[in-house]
This record gives sequence, C-alpha cells and structure tokens, in this order.
Amino acid sequence: MHTAVHTSTPVCGWCGRPLTGSKRKWCSPAHRAQSVRRDARVAERAEVLEASAEVGANRLAAAVTVEALRDLGRLEVVDSAQVTAFLELASAVDVKPTDAGLWREYRAAEGALRGVGAGADPDAAEQFIRFLNDDGATQVRDAAEG
Repeated sequence: MHTAVHTSTPVCGWCGRPLTGSKRKWCSPAHRAQSVRRDARVAERAEVLEASAEVGANRLAAAVTVEALRDLGRLEVVDSAQVTAFLELASAVDVKPTDAGLWREYRAAEGALRGVGAGADPDAAEQFIRFLNDDGATQVRDAAEG
C-alpha cells in the first residue's frame, strides 16, 4: 500500500499566496488588517442571523446585501447614511408589506446603494437635470392645456 505524503506550504489567510520567510498567517500587514476586518464582519453577520427571528425577511436580505457590497469594497464609511436609510426602509417594508410607497422607496434605495462604487458617473443626475432645464430642450406639456 502506497501512502502519499503531503507537505503543505502555508498560505496567506487573505489572498492565498504562499508565505515566505518567518510569516505565519499573512503575506503583508495590509492583508492582516483586511483579514481581521473580514473576520469582524463575519462575526457581526452571525449575530444578525441569530437575531433573524426578530428581524423581518427584507431587513435580513438588506443586511446581507450591504455586507456583500462591503466585501466587494463598494461601500465605505462615507456611505453610512445611505446604508442606514436602506436598512430602515427594509424594516419598514417588513412592518407594512402592502404599502406600495414604502416598496418604491426601498427599491430606489437598493438601486442607489448598488450603484455606489460601481463606476457610475456621480454627476450623471446633475447633468440630466441641466439637460432638462436647458432652454433648447423640448418641453413636455399637458395636452389639456394646449
């Protein structure tokens, strides 16, 4: 009987590259810091899942979406107000699932949040408004007004 012997080379806990020298877990201080932040988010996510019996399905899904966007590096601390608004709207939809206005706001907040850090032009809305207000733009009128 032949027994295979495997010698495992230690790899970075963040990127998976083989470690060199005396390094034991991470290939750089930056990867150590990222790994620590990831572990903290995983622990926070576990707390959210434990509390899911008290949290509605939309709030839970919104929290998972936020964490996924954070993991992708598309959310930063400056996005906190937008994240909070999205999460609170998700809770409101859980409380009043038949309120169409809340659903519109919730979906708009989700779309806006998904667009953060996605390479969208931050001035696009302002440019569109300027286009609509331009003197040469075609004006839309109510047919009843003539």
